[in-house]
Amino acid sequence: MTEFELDREALLQTFLAEADEILGRMEQSLVALEARPGDDELVNALFRDAHTMKGSAGLVAFDAVRDLSHDLEAVLAADADARRYIRRLHRERPDAAQEARFERLKQLRNRRAQELGLEPGVICPNGALQAIARTTPTRQDELTEVVEVRRWQVEALGAAAILEAAADPPGQ
Repeated sequence: MTEFELDREALLQTFLAEADEILGRMEQSLVALEARPGDDELVNALFRDAHTMKGSAGLVAFDAVRDLSHDLEAVLAADADARRYIRRLHRERPDAAQEARFERLKQLRNRRAQELGLEPGVICPNGALQAIARTTPTRQDELTEVVEVRRWQVEALGAAAILEAAADPPGQ
């Protein structure tokens, strides 16, 4: 056997040892998931283990194990997508004042985009505007701490204009 030929028996033994370890982790994760059904990290760990098992089984031509692991990945991915959708549905809705700040920020962004001949989302996407409306910065240093907003976006819109649009009118 040359140095580039695979020792099938050694490869198989490595797969079996790795599979035993992976299945043990997956069993622990499943038991924990029964106690904590909303734990996304457990679902992610199961997905990673299924993915590893799929690749390893494919390497040693255990097609049934590879296919089963692939199916488990699909189920876990669908579950993760469903969880994200449900969280989005139940996300707390912004109050009227936050919505008003967001609308003022959008108007500012849209005016500036039109002046520059750009699409509004290029200058500042809605998610960044929502973050500003949610955090209500009152000073420029607070504005720069909003992680969704980049410095060049603040410069393009104007820090003073952003702060003015993000402020609640007196008496609110």
